Amino acid sequence: MRNFITGIILIVIVWNVNAQEDYMTTITQETCSCIDGITDSLSSNEITMRIGVCMLTAAKPYKKELKRDHNIDLDAMMADGQRLGEIIGLRMAGECPDVLLAMTERVMEDEDSYVNEMYEERFNETSVVYEYVYGRITSIDEGMFITFTVKETNGKTSKMYWMGVIETEQPLQSDYKSLVGKEFEIYYLEEEFYDPRLKEYRNFKVIKSIL
Repeated sequence: MRNFITGIILIVIVWNVNAQEDYMTTITQETCSCIDGITDSLSSNEITMRIGVCMLTAAKPYKKELKRDHNIDLDAMMADGQRLGEIIGLRMAGECPDVLLAMTERVMEDEDSYVNEMYEERFNETSVVYEYVYGRITSIDEGMFITFTVKETNGKTSKMYWMGVIETEQPLQSDYKSLVGKEFEIYYLEEEFYDPRLKEYRNFKVIKSIL
């Protein structure tokens, strides 16, 4: 009698495992098919969004099962969306590795292209090449423009000017005085402006970024 009951329990367990595998396999296969149909013309952000839609569409008919077996709530995707993506993504690696690899390469290629474009736009816009120095900001003075005095590692001292938007993660607008005494890599562009005190044009080292 005990062996009979044990056998029944094992059958139930195996049936439940197989049932879980069946619906997860269906979700994975439908996701693979959906992703394989995503057009090549989309950007990496659009592709990522479409992949999420594919996963969610395939998983929606199994909302109760996912909550029961994986504690994933499809009504709370802000909290559980990443876990759903991880579970389906792992299964895709076995179910449709070619589709997964191709989509990953497309996203990476688009992101690499975007980074390169941003880099070129930042440092090579209209063939402008920024110069840079590495040194300590020894003082910051307020006048016609805010002036940074920078002592380079070779001992040379330069005056640099805040005359426009400066790219930096430092608290420049709220507390620029806090930069005094710290060392930075400072990118600048020499530009010619009229100096009313000297009544002539002269070159100013205009700060573009502080890293």
